[in-house]
Amino acid sequence: MNNHHSQVVFTPSEVAEILSLKVSSVFALLSRGELKAYHVGRRRVITEEQLRTFQESRKRRVEVDMTYACGPALKL
Repeated sequence: MNNHHSQVVFTPSEVAEILSLKVSSVFALLSRGELKAYHVGRRRVITEEQLRTFQESRKRRVEVDMTYACGPALKL
């Protein structure tokens, strides 16, 4: 069984600062399951490993240019 008590953990506010995001964006990532966290009472904490996994997944993500996804704009 893993012992999570000795791991480095971050609050959503600390993760927001690390990732240069708003705290609300971190909570959105958590609610979508893109970023994992543990509940400690009513608080959420993100381990260093969970943060690293999230950052690695973002590096592998392919960005898609959606500029012309619906076709060229109609000229009226």
